[in-house]
Amino acid sequence: SPVRLVLIALAFTLGLQSMRAFFTLTVYHYGERYGFNAATVPALIVFLAPFLTPLLARLITPRRALFVTVGGLALARLALQVSPSAELSFVLSGVATALALMAVPLGILWTRLTAGGHMFAIGMLLGLSLDTALHSAFLTWDYLWQRGPIPLAVALVVSGAALYLLWQQRATLPDEPHEPDFRTVLPLALLGPYFVLQVLAFQNVAFVASVTGLTMPVASALVLLADALALFAVIDIAERRIPRPQLRIWSLLMLVAVLNIFENDSGIVVALGILSAQALASALVTLALIGRAPAAAYPSVLRTSLAAGIGSLLLIVLAIVYYIGYNILLPFTPIVIPVLASVLVMAGSLIEAQPVTGRDWRPGVVPLALLVVPIALLITQPTLIPQPVNTNSFRLVNYNIHQAINTDGWVNPEAIAQVIEAQNPQVVVLQEVTRGWAISGSLDVAEWLSRRLKMPYLYAPAADGQFGNAVLSSLPVVDWYFEPLPRGDVPMARSFLRANVNLGVGEPVTIIATHLHQIEGDTAVRIPQVERLVEVWADSPRTIIAGDMNARPGEADVTLFENGGLISAQDVAGDPELFTFSSTTPTERIDWIFGSADIEFSDFEIPHSTASDHLPLAVTVTVEA
Repeated sequence: SPVRLVLIALAFTLGLQSMRAFFTLTVYHYGERYGFNAATVPALIVFLAPFLTPLLARLITPRRALFVTVGGLALARLALQVSPSAELSFVLSGVATALALMAVPLGILWTRLTAGGHMFAIGMLLGLSLDTALHSAFLTWDYLWQRGPIPLAVALVVSGAALYLLWQQRATLPDEPHEPDFRTVLPLALLGPYFVLQVLAFQNVAFVASVTGLTMPVASALVLLADALALFAVIDIAERRIPRPQLRIWSLLMLVAVLNIFENDSGIVVALGILSAQALASALVTLALIGRAPAAAYPSVLRTSLAAGIGSLLLIVLAIVYYIGYNILLPFTPIVIPVLASVLVMAGSLIEAQPVTGRDWRPGVVPLALLVVPIALLITQPTLIPQPVNTNSFRLVNYNIHQAINTDGWVNPEAIAQVIEAQNPQVVVLQEVTRGWAISGSLDVAEWLSRRLKMPYLYAPAADGQFGNAVLSSLPVVDWYFEPLPRGDVPMARSFLRANVNLGVGEPVTIIATHLHQIEGDTAVRIPQVERLVEVWADSPRTIIAGDMNARPGEADVTLFENGGLISAQDVAGDPELFTFSSTTPTERIDWIFGSADIEFSDFEIPHSTASDHLPLAVTVTVEA
């Protein structure tokens, strides 16, 4: 029934939105506040929720359990939209995510009973497509974080539609579903690794934009095209018995595609990898959802819930390990996680699924219809062309934007934009710019701020392709490049971005933007990084080096800058006693703007704002004509 497919799609959309909020508030915000080890506790508790599904079904019957979990998800997601605080949002996002996870085994049993397991795969992919369209329509800033009539209206429509369709389908919900033996349902655990790939890459528009070099609207269109291919693959594989050797070849092709997505620097190759990997992974997971012919049937939800619970644990553990690998030195690189997820999904090739009858291609058209969203974004995309100038001065802002997460844990790039806009800068140097990190809302901060401030951006990846430094400039950029900094024996890589900006007067001004190693006291790690920056500067005139140096006045790394002949803007044009971190209770001065001796600094300012955990530095730069 199309109605059931729409209901499954809406439930997945609401669940994905809630899960992204939960990742941000728990893994990132509370991880920073209380430690990442402590933050994993509530995360694991929530993702253990599927193991409670049999208990709920026993207490209130499976029919009511599905009604309660999906209906509760819709209501909790709606409450998230109007939540007045991050603390309440943390609770609501956890509840909504838990209910979504508990609904998965019930939904699988429902579709298997009424239409076949492949219908769950189709509804799931439709949900992924709808989520991508909504996520893209708001330029990757989830409307969950936004207030106002439009985000509220969208939330009301999506949650309201889910509640209405759930009520319409109440008569078809199973009173006493029958499930096969555990060996037959265990492959459902592959949904966990499958969704790791979705969250990290396949369905992550900002990730796709950053690794392919495409604009956000084009990246969104690519994801929707991949979803359409995946749906056609799912519909096709459900009706045919695919020989095992062919399935094994498909599995290997998927693994190669995933490796290309995370390791290849060719945008075309990565784009082809996303198209093929999504289709192949979805086909393999569909085999798990269809399953073998059961040896026996049991009037229970226990086995399906256990399999879904294992998948849920795999999802959260793999996701946490991936991101924690940038804060804790692990014996392997984070790229191992998507590779491991792919290897687990490859197990789908071992399943001899039972073919279903009837092939309906209509669901595959839905992602193609949703292309109207990226097309509209392309049509309305502003043309950001730097205007030639003829001046020897400009306003510069240096800002660690904390991934556009404010001190309350709220994803709010608009607040960052307003802080920057108030200074009317021509050049903006940014640190902690994320482009698709799930723990910061899967937001493309670089492209969002570029559109909002109407300033072209340059981006330099650091930790990975989705975390780095950026420079926004309304002045013409003559040329630019970036390269990694010496890393040492620490988990997170660092980089710098060098851009030559044309003022129309004299030679271009060189801007070097960076973010050095963050651990206090690890001066020995930062010293080689500073030495490399000084080497790149090479005593060139008309040069500015700006960033979050994580170094305090008088420390050896700051002394290296000063002994090299660079001048601190705050020391010559501002108050050297002012602190830049943290923004709530400033106690440290770790953000810097340095300039060569021929540069004059004036009107230095440190505006107060809690839009980030750092305070911005603003200064007027004047160079010799």
